[in-house]
Amino acid sequence: MQGNIGLGAAIAHYTSVGVPVAIPLNDTQKYDLIVDKGDLLKVSIKTTTFKGRSGNYIVQLRNTGGSSGKSKIRKFVSSDVDILFILTEDGRRYEIPTSLIIVKNSLTLTTDLDKFKV
Repeated sequence: MQGNIGLGAAIAHYTSVGVPVAIPLNDTQKYDLIVDKGDLLKVSIKTTTFKGRSGNYIVQLRNTGGSSGKSKIRKFVSSDVDILFILTEDGRRYEIPTSLIIVKNSLTLTTDLDKFKV
């Protein structure tokens, strides 16, 4: 359910600023959405409700899931997508170019990332 909320927030954001969106037909891709900003860009959508000791939200970047009861962990690879769209529990939204992300497991939303709030 949390993933659907993030997807809805991303679609609402992009359409409200006039950016066309395309939704993949299934969930086997490494991206959640495609946006047309002159170029077609792949978007990964993450949501978070978790805050660290500092009070900053922490976003888990790796994906877990699988079929037939077998759990599979897929690390975040920044070259798989162009944009990381993040929705926090309190409604903040971030649009971060993945070329700037060097971590693989989690990302802490510090004030350094405020410039990516949308």
